[in-house]
Amino acid sequence: MKKKVGIIGMTCHSCETLLTEAALEVKGVSSARADAKKGVLEVEVENAAALRNVFKAVEESGYSVKGVE
Repeated sequence: MKKKVGIIGMTCHSCETLLTEAALEVKGVSSARADAKKGVLEVEVENAAALRNVFKAVEESGYSVKGVE
């Protein structure tokens, strides 16, 4: 399932790279792309557990989740 995760604190290209790589390390994530201008991390995950682990990876990277579409 494809989800757009709102991110608080992502402001630059380095942030995009860090969050994209962190999401791709999560088991069950098949694709990820962060966009600092939109403040969104787009991910494709296998299930809800993988999505929860993406949230955890975001927070462990020093950012906050502000919502999901």
